[in-house]
Amino acid sequence: MGKPEQPAAPAEAVRDDVHRALREDVGAGDVSAGLLPVDAHAAAVVVAREECVLCGRDWFEEVFRACDERIVIRWRVAEGGKTTAGETICELEGPVRGLLSGERSALNFLQLLSAVATQ
Repeated sequence: MGKPEQPAAPAEAVRDDVHRALREDVGAGDVSAGLLPVDAHAAAVVVAREECVLCGRDWFEEVFRACDERIVIRWRVAEGGKTTAGETICELEGPVRGLLSGERSALNFLQLLSAVATQ
C-alpha cells in the first residue's frame, strides 16, 4: 500500500486553501444538499481511476471537517502511497449534507495534488 506517512502540510495553509475553495464552490450554502433531510446519513468510497501516488489527505480531511465535523474518514492508502486503478483510497460516513457539500472541493484537492505527486 505504499511507503510510510509523509510529513503533514502546515495546518494554517491547508485551512486557508480549503476555506477559499469552499467559498468559491459552495458560497453561502449548498442548495442541492439543502434539499436533503437534516438527519440523513450516507456512506461513500473514493476509488482510484488510475495508478497514482496519493497526495492531499490533509486538504481532503479539512474540507470535510469544515463541512461537518461528524464525517468519519477511514483511509486505506497512506499519504505518499502508491495506488492501483480500482483501489479504494478511503471510505467516508456521515451526514449526507456535509458529504455532498464537500465532495467537489475535496476531490479536486486530491486529484490535483496526487497528479503532481505522480509526475
